[in-house]
Amino acid sequence: MIVSMKNTSASAEQLQMAEVLAANEINDVMADFEIIEESLQRTFLFKEFPLRQLAIRHLQRFQQNSEKTNFSRDVLQDIYKHYFPEKSE
Repeated sequence: MIVSMKNTSASAEQLQMAEVLAANEINDVMADFEIIEESLQRTFLFKEFPLRQLAIRHLQRFQQNSEKTNFSRDVLQDIYKHYFPEKSE
């Protein structure tokens, strides 16, 4: 069930779904980066290009929850809105 996100408060179910979406996104992209890094290691100019480390630093810029175990509620709401945008009425 998709609940309208007109209000800024996401339900616990929506936040949990956003957590799963974020984890899937991170896993998929990091796996792709690993493949790309293996290709880069066969080159001279890019053999030490730390693609996955750059991605990790990028992710650290997102606000975390108070326990530093996950993204903040605001980030999770934005993730949910990205995948389930409001339908125009």
